[in-house]
Amino acid sequence: MVRLYGRPSSEAQGGTPENIAPLARAAVATGCDAVFIETHPRISEALCDAASMLPLDQLESLLEQLLDISQVVRRHGVV
Repeated sequence: MVRLYGRPSSEAQGGTPENIAPLARAAVATGCDAVFIETHPRISEALCDAASMLPLDQLESLLEQLLDISQVVRRHGVV
């Protein structure tokens, strides 16, 4: 997704937080067993990658969604 916006991934603003949830859900739905999500309790104080972090208060809900998707995928033998 970073390249779609014409930004090299080494830039501090290379990622976009609005893509985190849909990409994580898609990854788990296709059989991914792990995700790496950057977050911080106070994003404005993060020393790096603040512009591409998921707000910590959104993490629990997203993880619950990912677990639900993973259970459905495995229960139905999709992967």
